[in-house]
Amino acid sequence: MTKDKRWKEKELRKRIALLKTQHADSTMRKLQSANILTALEAHPAFRAANTVLLYHSLNDEVDTHEFIQNGAIRNESCSP
Repeated sequence: MTKDKRWKEKELRKRIALLKTQHADSTMRKLQSANILTALEAHPAFRAANTVLLYHSLNDEVDTHEFIQNGAIRNESCSP
């Protein structure tokens, strides 16, 4: 990889990180998270699962906090 290409990649990663932090607490992120988790909860594989592996989200990821706290996981759950 050339020096110029590495620099461009580094700058792109910085821009993406900045955009992610700007939208971390946005209403749009919360709405999108709710839509994703509603679809997950309705999915036949999720409903049939005996064990579910999930993560406790960071600020720039799909917000799983309420999902976990509200008891959406009715069976055994694992979290890294």
